[in-house]
Amino acid sequence: MLRFNHFNLRVPAHRLDAVLDFYRQVFDWREGFRPLSNSQGRWLYQGDQALVHLSIVSDAEAEQRAAHGNGYLDHLAFQTDAMAALKARLANLAIDYSEVKLERTGLTQVFFFDPMGLRLEVNG
Repeated sequence: MLRFNHFNLRVPAHRLDAVLDFYRQVFDWREGFRPLSNSQGRWLYQGDQALVHLSIVSDAEAEQRAAHGNGYLDHLAFQTDAMAALKARLANLAIDYSEVKLERTGLTQVFFFDPMGLRLEVNG
């Protein structure tokens, strides 16, 4: 049995606050405990689960990663029972999104980007 655990973003120090604010405001995740490590960073939690690990990198490393895009990572997907509330929150935060309605399944998908250009999908 598999379940989503976390994703890691490597973020330059000067973008860290924007990324933290984005995930806190959009998903109501809170900053929490991060074990000691050789790298610096922050962790964001939903309940007791650390979902987002943010690792601080140099501007040079961030530029190198940006030049290669997100590699094979296309998007991260989440599930919600509160799609209307999510869309209202995105609109309130002036975050552009696109919406796809899958007629055969009744599923609605919302796509948008975080401050680092990572595409996010929320299904509901």
